This record gives sequence, C-alpha cells and structure tokens, in this order.
Amino acid sequence: HFWTSALWVWSFMIFLAVLMLNMVLAIVLDVYSEQRKSAGKSESIVETFASFYTVFKNRDRWVKNRKAIDTLKTAPRIFSREEFLKMFPGMADQQAKIIISDCQAAAQNIHAGPDQMKHTMRMAMALKVSMDQVAEAVDELDSGSYSPTEDVPEMKEENWINEINKEMASQNHAMMSLQWQLQQLNWQWQSLDMAHGKGTVFNVSSIDSSKAIEKIL
Repeated sequence: HFWTSALWVWSFMIFLAVLMLNMVLAIVLDVYSEQRKSAGKSESIVETFASFYTVFKNRDRWVKNRKAIDTLKTAPRIFSREEFLKMFPGMADQQAKIIISDCQAAAQNIHAGPDQMKHTMRMAMALKVSMDQVAEAVDELDSGSYSPTEDVPEMKEENWINEINKEMASQNHAMMSLQWQLQQLNWQWQSLDMAHGKGTVFNVSSIDSSKAIEKIL
C-alpha cells in the first residue's frame, strides 16, 4: 500500500534524523562543558599583564618552560613540594607558587564533574572484567577443568603451599603470644582492683617511662 509504505519510510527518516541530532548535540555539549570548565580558571587581562610583570621582574631566576618540561619528564608521577623545589633549586618563589597552584587546579578539575564519573565507570568496568575472569578460573578449578591460557613458570610442587603454611603458622604464633600477654594484663588489672579497689587513682608522674618500658619488654 502506498500510504502505509510512505508512512513507514518517513517515520524512519524522521526518527533517524532526530537520533543523529541528539548524538551531535550530546557531543557538542560534552565538549562545551569541558571547555567551560577549563575557561573558568583562565586569567583575565589584568592578571595576564601582572604575569608578564612578574616574569620580567624575576627574569634572572625564571626557569624556561622547555627546561621545566624536560626536567619533569624524568621525574616520578607523584612528588611533594619539597622534591619539586629540589629539582629547581634556583627557581623564583612566584614561579613555584604559580606552577603548584595550576597543578592543584588541574587535579581538582580531573577529580570533579563529569570526568570523574567517566574515570570511575572505566575503572569499574575494568575491575568487573578482571573479577569475571577470576570467577571463571575459580569455577574451572572447582570443577577440575582449569587449563592455563598462558605459559606459567615451572614451580616445585607444593612450594607455595608450604610458604603459606609457614606464614600462617608464624602469624598464629604471634596472635597466641599477644593473646597470652593481654590475658596476663587482665589478670594483673583484676588483682589491682581487688587489692586497692576499683575507684583507686595511681600517680605515675614520678615514674621514668623509658625505664618502665625496658622492664616491661
């Protein structure tokens, strides 16, 4: 039927056009939100001239951008303020403050807003995939049909089991020793309560703490 076919074709074309328009708007708005967030931290004209004056005033101690970038390429991903100042011992204080404040602002932008949700979702999906693989491997081990997909280095049989048993025995011995010491301390406290009463207050200000600790140990 002509009108039925025309209705289906035009409905499909309109639906597809609306869908594509929504996709384009989503991309544009996403880029706009990122640009607006970064533009909110941009400096004004007055601040730009003040930055030029600061650079000119400290031109003898001002580290060039290329030198700073080359130095930071070999630096660890995370370092403290003191470590940063050790990398550039002759840097002006104003330049160090500007760089550190810009890094803090960039970190806040990364860990806030829609970008944080994107990173969180990516990490969650990566963890889910890994956990699914672990669950499948455990099920295969339980059923006895597990076969490693990659080359596994040869190990002596029951080597890792013996190491785990030794570690658990050591931890168990330490916990038993701690439990016995706590029980002795409880008995001593009860004996003090029985000898002097529960409301008794002891003055230990005159006792040398270092000598007392040595006696306890």
